[in-house]
Parts: sequence; C-alpha cells; structure tokens
Amino acid sequence: MISPAQAFWVGHPGSLVPLWGAKGGLSREADQGVVLQTSMGGGVRARVQRTRASRSWEISIPGAAPGDVDHLEELLTSTLPPYQLVTIEAQVSNVLTPERSTLQDASRDLGLGGWWPVADGRRGHGAIVRLNPSAAFGNLAAVDVGPCPIPPQWTGRSVTASAQLATAREAGARVVVLWQDVTGGLVGTQSNGSLVTGMDGLRRSTVTATPPAGAAACTLAVQWAEVVARPQVTWTDGPVEWSVGQGVDKVVVEKFSSDVVLADEGRGRRANDVSFTATEVGP
Repeated sequence: MISPAQAFWVGHPGSLVPLWGAKGGLSREADQGVVLQTSMGGGVRARVQRTRASRSWEISIPGAAPGDVDHLEELLTSTLPPYQLVTIEAQVSNVLTPERSTLQDASRDLGLGGWWPVADGRRGHGAIVRLNPSAAFGNLAAVDVGPCPIPPQWTGRSVTASAQLATAREAGARVVVLWQDVTGGLVGTQSNGSLVTGMDGLRRSTVTATPPAGAAACTLAVQWAEVVARPQVTWTDGPVEWSVGQGVDKVVVEKFSSDVVLADEGRGRRANDVSFTATEVGP
C-alpha cells in the first residue's frame, strides 16, 4: 500500500521537488534488440543489443491543486533537462540504477562469481555474486556503488543501505553510507553498517541513517568483502526485500498537459488534471 505521505520526486540533484498525489507506471521504450539471422547453411545467429532498453513513465496527478504542481511548472519553466526522477516504487525497492544494483557499474573491477547461497539456511535462496580479490588477506578494498538520490533533509526520512557479503576476515565486512553534497564532495560522517563474517554463504550488512545537513546524494561503499552481491538503497526506516534498481539518473519531460477540472471564482479554488511523460535519456 502506498502511503499518502509518499510522492514522486523530480528535479536536479540536491533540489528535487515532490509530486503529491502522482500516479504512474513504468514502460519500456524499446525491446531488447534481439535480431535473428539465418545463414545460407541454415544456422541461426542472434545479435543482441548490448545496452538495456530505455524506460519511460506515464505520470498523472488527478485533480491537482495549485500547490501540488506549481513547483513542477516552475521547474520546467526555469530550468533545462535532463532531470532526476525518483518514483514511489524506487523509494521502497531500490533507488540505485539497474546497472549499479547488479554491480555492473561499481568503482572497482569485479569478477563474476556465479550463484552463491545465503547463509541463513533457507534452501534455494541465493544471489549472483561478484568477486573482489583485492579484499583478500584482510584488505579494505572498498567497492563504491552510486551515487544515488536521497530525500531532502527537511522531510526527516531515513535512508537504508545494504548488501549481501562474504568474507574470510575474522573482524568481518560491512557496508557504509557516504554522504555527498551537490558537487560530489563528502559531508557529515559516514554511517557504518553491521559487520558480517564467514565464507559459507552470503550475509546481509545493513545500515539506516538520516541524511545530514547539506547532503544531496549518497554512495554505498562495501569494505573488506571478497564476495559482494545485491547492493540496495531505499528511503525506508529499515531493510526491505532486495529488488533490481529502479533508479533513473536522467529523464526529459514530454507531453505535459494540464486540463482545468475546477475553477471556483467565488472561493478562488482551482484544480487541474495534470499528466506528462518522463522518458529516460541515458542509462
């Protein structure tokens, strides 16, 4: 169930504005680009697009009062795209991009390590892991994943980060959250996650914290882990089940429309049905 306190957020990093009452679904702008070719000898070859399909969201705000959309119209009038978009789904599932949530876009080169089970005894549960040989022999060998957007400080909302890890280091491995300002510089102090240890399976390190003053984004960093899987950042008060990232760094706003549904001259009340398309313009 979606909380009425939640909203879509759109804008530039560090200056996101809320879209109260917004609704919208995800669609793919293109297929996966699979092209089948048949040779003269009868063999079939498949040519696959190397980048994922772009995404788009059809967003609507039915019966929006002026205060619900004035900041959106101001944003579109006074600034240029691309914009950052944070959907309600991303906030409660994973605000990392798809590439970052699957460790395709991390600060350190990682090897593909196949499927590993979780260490909590649940049969059949596991994840595709990445190997970090630089962390052998107790080296810190941090793996940074991000940056990703955080809720504006005035909302008071928490951020929870996690990853599934394995390490032979007796003192364990962990995730930490590094807070960044609009320039990418570090602000505040890092928020440290729980320590996990063992190489018999994956264990989840988590941390929940509130963004400090001046923070506009965060990066999740994994420390001391030889095996890393499923990084996640959510705008929640604790860890939730992992999902592939729903974050999007850059969108353009198209097909903006605002239809008047109420104009009460006597009381000065107005309401409009607002809709637009947010289209991703880069992975």
